[in-house]
Amino acid sequence: MRFTRFFSGSCLVAGTMIGAGMLGIPLVTSSAGVVGAFLSTFVVWIFMLITGLLYLEATLALKDGVHVLSITEHFLGKWGKWVSGFFFIFLYFSLMVAYFDAGGALFAKTFFGVVADNVSIVHISLFALIFFIIVGIGPRSIDRVNMIISSAMIIAFIFLMVEGMPKLGVNTAAKTFHGGATLLSLPILFAAYGFHNIIPSLSSYLKRDKKLLKRCIFVGSFVAFIVYFLWQWIIISTVPMDIITAALHENISVTETFSKVHQMPLFALIGRFFALFAITTSLLGVSFSLVDFLADGMGVSVEERKGVKRWGLAAIVFFLPLLFVWKYPDVFIAALGVAGGFGEAFLNGLLPVALVFVLRYKLKGQEAYSFITHWSFLLFLALMSLGVMVIEYGVLKNHLL
Repeated sequence: MRFTRFFSGSCLVAGTMIGAGMLGIPLVTSSAGVVGAFLSTFVVWIFMLITGLLYLEATLALKDGVHVLSITEHFLGKWGKWVSGFFFIFLYFSLMVAYFDAGGALFAKTFFGVVADNVSIVHISLFALIFFIIVGIGPRSIDRVNMIISSAMIIAFIFLMVEGMPKLGVNTAAKTFHGGATLLSLPILFAAYGFHNIIPSLSSYLKRDKKLLKRCIFVGSFVAFIVYFLWQWIIISTVPMDIITAALHENISVTETFSKVHQMPLFALIGRFFALFAITTSLLGVSFSLVDFLADGMGVSVEERKGVKRWGLAAIVFFLPLLFVWKYPDVFIAALGVAGGFGEAFLNGLLPVALVFVLRYKLKGQEAYSFITHWSFLLFLALMSLGVMVIEYGVLKNHLL
């Protein structure tokens, strides 16, 4: 039973992290070279692992069922609550819009043979309805479906790796290290490595078992790190740089790009399933946390988050983003880069640091991690978060100019 809970918790963490970013990250990190991609991926993983543990500490310091609103209000007051709430809603509802849009298109193409230009709101709505039912039933339903899809995603990933390995070395430029490009890739990876939003929900589901939660966070995030790096290594080392650059400008996924370069249609087909699995595991993680976020804001206790009330909360989580997909499909998706660079750096960087600083030094809470909760290390983490925001601002400014 304990191993099952450990496996399911790790899958939730890994599944939330491994998302649609898989299709675009290698296109962005390719200019840094394999070494640069590894360094940026490793640094962001360590950073997110540490801030995830900090956020867990703040979560467990309060009663069961709290989410970001109650946590930030307790430690940072009303202003902290409203600022954090704004970032949370903007970032994760934006992600829901992106998941519906991209996932609906993949769903229609995979199961109905519909090309991108002919994807209708009916296909997208059917895709959303399936996962609305899963989330509405409850955490156990989310857990079981997520484990199945995560397992299928790993199998698809292994196939893609095996097929891609023989092509290693095609792109000789991948061996060159570029420090500037490595730094510029950090905001994109920040957006891809977010999993902090599910920590309050995961804490409740795993009965606030601190040791188990820490293991799930470490293993789940480590699996995501390995998957992200190996995937970048395969793509960056096998696809010529000029083709990667063209794919980035034309918004073509890396699986389609690899397939066209090496004449491997089966790779594209499995890659499509892999992409769909990646999107749906992230969709489950984000919607799971959003239901608890709304419940926390509305004062719905853990015991009340079932039946009619849960279905109502799930309806809000799914219906509002679906409205944007119906009427304004490009509005929020265009903002995802900004939301990731600024929203993730705030929610998963500055916020956990601020929460634990107040807990450790203002409220004199019990010290759990002597090294990572020291004020000097917390300051270092805060500066790194601000640095990512500065990099994202520079990228955005250059793009607009």
